[in-house]
Amino acid sequence: MPERELQGESFVRLSTFLVPVLADLKTAIESGVLTSSPKPGLTLLESLEIVETAVKKGETTRGLMEPLYDIRDSLLKTTGFETHLLKFELFIFFTSTGQVSLKELLDSLSDEDLDELIHQTEVCLKSETTYQIVLKRALISTVFLSNSKNFMAQIVHYGFTGDIRKEKFDQPFFHFLFKLLARYPLTFPFQISLLASYISDASLKNEVEQMLGVAKDEYQGSFVESHANWDLCEHAELRMIRSLRENGILLLTDSLGEGLILLKFYGKLTGLVLKSFTTKSGQIITQGLWVSPVSTKLRADLKQTFDRSKARVPLTSFNGDWVFMRGVDDENFKRDREPTTSEGNNFEGVLLEARKIKNNPPNILKRAYQAVTKKMPKNYRQLNDENPE
Repeated sequence: MPERELQGESFVRLSTFLVPVLADLKTAIESGVLTSSPKPGLTLLESLEIVETAVKKGETTRGLMEPLYDIRDSLLKTTGFETHLLKFELFIFFTSTGQVSLKELLDSLSDEDLDELIHQTEVCLKSETTYQIVLKRALISTVFLSNSKNFMAQIVHYGFTGDIRKEKFDQPFFHFLFKLLARYPLTFPFQISLLASYISDASLKNEVEQMLGVAKDEYQGSFVESHANWDLCEHAELRMIRSLRENGILLLTDSLGEGLILLKFYGKLTGLVLKSFTTKSGQIITQGLWVSPVSTKLRADLKQTFDRSKARVPLTSFNGDWVFMRGVDDENFKRDREPTTSEGNNFEGVLLEARKIKNNPPNILKRAYQAVTKKMPKNYRQLNDENPE
């Protein structure tokens, strides 16, 4: 992943968050309490001095990521520094998550919002038991790093060994973050849906539903945050464009006929959420989220519906589990230089094309279906059953 560092005023403000942590760590390194495993390159003290210089100057420099991760890795292996590790990791997440979108979010925050975010973070990290510290570290890190990653694998990687599905994100930090990210649904659809699955505060979820303008749907299946080792690469957007171009799609609608999920049949059997909606159980599924059907019967039913020349059917016609994959990325659409929609190749263009699908008369749909099946590889079903990209 290319190095992406937070620049500008947000870095200056976030740097103050790390100053007392660096002072404690320097003392620990000099006293020999905190050490790094022998390897070529910088010593741990040299790494800390590079980070300290960047923080004091309030600016990033190329090559800052390696020292940051060197210190983080040493903290992971040393007991007694759990709170320091949390703050250090949080600084890394806020400044270099690999998501330009998070940089843009932080740069756009008002002083009041950013101060509140840091305050809520510090409150959240104050914990009396090792279990709570590890849990919060796992939750915070996963919220920021799970986009297009395996949620459970990330949780385990960050040190939590319990049953995460029995936990709740019901601390003020996560409530604040939930409302904050809901202002940017197309930027953080994965994180919003993930947080919604773990927050139990009904009034807060209702407030976010209003912010998102969700449709109420009676779909009885569930959406899970992780399944096996499934993920979704950057070619999904291109394959959605190809599916639209050759009519290899299936539109899943609400009871009023409005599109909720546009399913593509090239590459992974994966759908793009066109409009935020809630399921019968109250789950919030956010616009701009890629989702894939998991249940064997659900996958078979969707393919059979497509094979019968259907182009749009109610989501409630099906039942079974789906899995969150990642948020849509408009940059990936731009790899296809041939415009497919009047809006260009982007999420808005997909929305425009999806609206046309429900107005197509059956004879056009049938001809489109015949055309796409001729162009599809004959073994597309097996390919999709294996869920390849």
